[in-house]
Amino acid sequence: MLLWSRVIAVILLSTIKAENIIDFLRGRSDLQQFMILLQSPGLHKAYLDRQITIFVPTDKALLDYRGTRGEELMLNHLVNSLQYEPTLGDRLSSLVTGGPPIWITKRSAWIYFNQARAVDRNIVLDLGQGEQQVVYVIDSVLEPLLPTSIRNASYTQDVTAGKLLQQSTLYNLGSNVATRVFFNAAQRNNRDRMFDVPGRHTFFLPVDEAFKIVDKEYINAKVVEAHIIPGQLLITTLIPTQEYGTVAYSPDDTEVRVNVSMQPSLEGGSVMVRSNTIVGDRVHPPGLVVSRIVKGNIPVQNGIVHLIDKPLMIVTRSLYDYVMEEGRDPNNRLYSFAQLILDKGGIFAEAIREEKEGTLLAPSNEAFRKVDRNRLDYILAHRVLREEFFGLHYTRERISSNKNEIMRTGERMYYAPALKPVNNIYFRYNKLNQVLSVEGRGINATAVEKDIGTINGVIHVIDHVLGVPSLTVADKLRQDPTMSHSRSLTYATGLMDMLARDMPNKKFTFMVPSNEAWEKVKRDLTQAFVKLTDLNYPEFAINTLRRHLIITDDRGLSIEELAERSRRNPSQTVDTEAGGLKFTRVELTDKQRRSYWEWYVEWKENVKGKIVRPNLECTNGYIHLIDTVMMDDQVDVWQPSVFSQSSSSVKKQNTMALYILVLSFILYNLN
Repeated sequence: MLLWSRVIAVILLSTIKAENIIDFLRGRSDLQQFMILLQSPGLHKAYLDRQITIFVPTDKALLDYRGTRGEELMLNHLVNSLQYEPTLGDRLSSLVTGGPPIWITKRSAWIYFNQARAVDRNIVLDLGQGEQQVVYVIDSVLEPLLPTSIRNASYTQDVTAGKLLQQSTLYNLGSNVATRVFFNAAQRNNRDRMFDVPGRHTFFLPVDEAFKIVDKEYINAKVVEAHIIPGQLLITTLIPTQEYGTVAYSPDDTEVRVNVSMQPSLEGGSVMVRSNTIVGDRVHPPGLVVSRIVKGNIPVQNGIVHLIDKPLMIVTRSLYDYVMEEGRDPNNRLYSFAQLILDKGGIFAEAIREEKEGTLLAPSNEAFRKVDRNRLDYILAHRVLREEFFGLHYTRERISSNKNEIMRTGERMYYAPALKPVNNIYFRYNKLNQVLSVEGRGINATAVEKDIGTINGVIHVIDHVLGVPSLTVADKLRQDPTMSHSRSLTYATGLMDMLARDMPNKKFTFMVPSNEAWEKVKRDLTQAFVKLTDLNYPEFAINTLRRHLIITDDRGLSIEELAERSRRNPSQTVDTEAGGLKFTRVELTDKQRRSYWEWYVEWKENVKGKIVRPNLECTNGYIHLIDTVMMDDQVDVWQPSVFSQSSSSVKKQNTMALYILVLSFILYNLN
């Protein structure tokens, strides 16, 4: 059977007539660097006419390689047997002394040898007389793990992660790279033998430099265990990875559960390791710790080792310290935010330094590149606006992505008061695609890094700056799923074109009913719902929306301004395009005895709704999301406003065509 599988394999491979590997390489212009190295003196030359498997890095891979070249490097690309693709197992052994492993990973249609991807395979060289060589062209160099001295042969035999951890200074890991502190901690906690367990594991070893920042006394048994992923081989060329359970994770362990994943750096060019403490204890709070791989993909007999610049799981920095330390480097993803805090932070900087617990939403450098700089500069130039802007990026509540409440949608979307409680920050976690999104004053952002743990809270790195509007009222309607019914009706009535305009002398304040508000109309207001579908009253839908709309000359109105106008007006109402609405507020106290406001809108004294998301700021006004449509079962007379009379976009609508759109809205969205 084995013979027949070998025959089939050879048939599937592309056979090339060649005297040996050198003969083949002469005909490949993209593999000349490796040919030159193969022809240099060394033990590897004795194998070039034998039946072997050769891994050939491309010229680009060798030009990018900064390690030592020579006999050992060449031997590490040779296997003393024919390894056809269909019969490849989990690992091979190279010809370097001690037989270091070449780990094989198959992913989709690709094959990886350690971290190197095979970009050209199925190449068989026919040497004549029934002898062959098998060639794989790879996109990265297979660097061997070598002792710095060859006087002791034991250093090359059976090199496991444990041996490397214990004797790191004896191997070619780079100048001043050692793992002695972490080894001593593992030994102190009786966990050093875990690094010698046979198998196919991934090990993360913090270098000694890491402990200039983190006290080694924080390393306990659980922390050591969190640096081993059992039974999984993670390489830097297959990122991002999912989260894998570490030795510190057990379904039966109710004390500490830690997952680890590998992700690309936001700045590019490096790979990050993230430990996620799902269940913590008094020493290790839940949250994310991010470390950078300083040297990766080191093959050892029981897996792959990655050297990292700080230990996983250990949280030692405050919110402020984390941002400031990360932001020292101009290439770090938090550099712009850190510099802004240093320059303009004031009270905000003191809060994230001294608060006992909270959540910081840190915009990335890319977020600042996208922001409207003129608007941001205007905000930063005014003290009240500046403090409100910074406050939108912090809440005194610790909110991680595993908090059950933030999975709610619609009107029940979870929110927490911003640092200035006049604003709320809304949180939503989609468990299906594992995306955390936030909203502050109508600006939506997605967390590109979430759950970074600190001693006084958690950090989410977000892709937009909060508090600086970039969308028109129409754009916000289009993007927000909780407004989809209102969006459809606004399209149908022709008002969307008007709300899309960003004009210096026309600003809009739109009380937008939520989807649930429209569903209440269908359920509770039978006459009004029938009127919306009556072809004899096409203006009814327009008039209903205009009752929710205020048009002003200079700027939109915040909920605070609407409530103040109501209070000062003898009628206690604020005029809209089709009537008047009353705005009120109620002061409440949360569990931490912090006061906050709830806002309400009222029409005709018998229709009252709650403003569930106020102050959604847009470039041409405000949206205030309400839970009740301002309508009853009576039919109003349509009274065009001055703006409506001058607007051709509404008056030129064909009545029947318009009403077909309104009817389609009703049937599609509310049935």
